[in-house]
Amino acid sequence: MTPDLYFFDASSERRDLFVSQSMVSSLPVPNAGPALLKSTWSKMDIQENEMIIESSALVFEYSNSFEFDKTKNTKTHKTRIYSRDSLKFCRKVTKLIEQQILLRSDLFQKMIGFNTTILQTFLHTLGIQQQIDPSDLNTLQIDCILSVWKKFSDVLSYRKNNKICLVKEEHWNLVFEKKTFTEITNSTLSELLMTRRGKNLQILLNDTTFCEILSRMLYSTNKILTIISVLRDNSAKGEYIRGLATADNFILLVMVPELFKYYNHRGGKFALECCGKCKVCCSRAIPNDFGISLQQARQRKKEIINSINEMFLTYDEGNPNFIFSLMKFAFEEF
Repeated sequence: MTPDLYFFDASSERRDLFVSQSMVSSLPVPNAGPALLKSTWSKMDIQENEMIIESSALVFEYSNSFEFDKTKNTKTHKTRIYSRDSLKFCRKVTKLIEQQILLRSDLFQKMIGFNTTILQTFLHTLGIQQQIDPSDLNTLQIDCILSVWKKFSDVLSYRKNNKICLVKEEHWNLVFEKKTFTEITNSTLSELLMTRRGKNLQILLNDTTFCEILSRMLYSTNKILTIISVLRDNSAKGEYIRGLATADNFILLVMVPELFKYYNHRGGKFALECCGKCKVCCSRAIPNDFGISLQQARQRKKEIINSINEMFLTYDEGNPNFIFSLMKFAFEEF
């Protein structure tokens, strides 16, 4: 299967072309990635960082495999209301991702370094002859991802959005749906163009094809980072997320955000599996083959989880093949 790197011909506007498997496989695999610049985002007001600082070397730990703790969810009553679970899930996930980025987890740095190596191979193809410092590309990626999550965090905040009671599809799409995510990222790159100094970086940010490639790469990077954090993070936040009775549903929605409109937050179930009376169940927008689509999405989720677990069985901080396999999987899958 060809990696979904979405290469664009510089002579055409936003036209999708796929990078061949041979091109991707021939790329040099980064080790730990170029050193990251200290981001100004480190002053962001993120709560509970002290929990993470307990980890020596500021590296997130991951469990050997993922499986939901069903024992935590077996005592729920049939009439239980799950409306607030989406907020609980999203707020915890937001903090996990922000901490991964701001504390420069080993995994995150390798993912960014790998992207930088790929981006550098595109510069000559795009006609960009200027030398770009790898640390500038690293920082550019960090700023973009943080910007998206900051917008998401603001939406979830009672202080900034006192009408929030559950996460709506428009909110969810900010970080988990490709079109919305890439639009926000492109907008962020336009804003950075006005603040970044350095002629070479200005040339880079003025290239719409480069910005589109970067945005789509960051979407896949953000998606795989989120999934791994939810499935494998051993901190209290990770355990809390996986302990939610509806965690299985939200992990499915992270992977397949198109299903969000068919999810009943109150009942914690998807259309056709809920009450048959609510607005979600009775919606005329439900496709005739929705039951099959839902079944296929769950099968895909299972396969993604199994693939990630298998890759982590061989995880080694000094083994470059792991990050190559992980990012190749992310570009192909998302």
